[in-house]
Amino acid sequence: MQLNRIIILLAIVFSQSCTEEPVINSYSVSVTNNTNSLLEIRCFSERKLLVQKTIGQMESIKLCEYTGEFFYGLSGCEKDSLVIQFENSKGYIDVRLRNKENNYRFENEKSIFVQGNWFENMGNAYEFLVSQEDFENANELPE
Repeated sequence: MQLNRIIILLAIVFSQSCTEEPVINSYSVSVTNNTNSLLEIRCFSERKLLVQKTIGQMESIKLCEYTGEFFYGLSGCEKDSLVIQFENSKGYIDVRLRNKENNYRFENEKSIFVQGNWFENMGNAYEFLVSQEDFENANELPE
C-alpha cells in the first residue's frame, strides 16, 4: 500500500516535470542600405569570401537563413565577419567575436552579429539597417 502511494506520487511528479519541446522558428538576416551611397557587402567564414555584392540606395541583400529557438543575428549563420564599404572607401568591419581591438567596428556596440534595435523585424525576417549616420561616421578601411 505504501509502495503504491510512492509509485503514484513519483508518477505525478515526473509527469508534471516534463519540459515542452522548444519552438523552432525560421529566421533570415538581410542588410538594408538606408544611405545616399552605394554599399559593397563582403561576408566571410573562416577567411573565405561567401558573399560579395553592391547594393544601391534603399536596396537590401539577404545574407542567410537559419532555424533556431531564438534570433542570434548573423551569429546564427556560418559566417564570422562582414565588411561594409561605401563608395568613398570608408566603412566598417564587423566580426562575430566582439573584439574590442577592432578599430573598424560600428559605434555604440552596433553589430549584425547580435540582436539590437539596429534591426528591423518583419516577421522573423530581420533587416540590419545601415543609416546615413553610419555613412557619415564610417572608418577609413585598410587596403
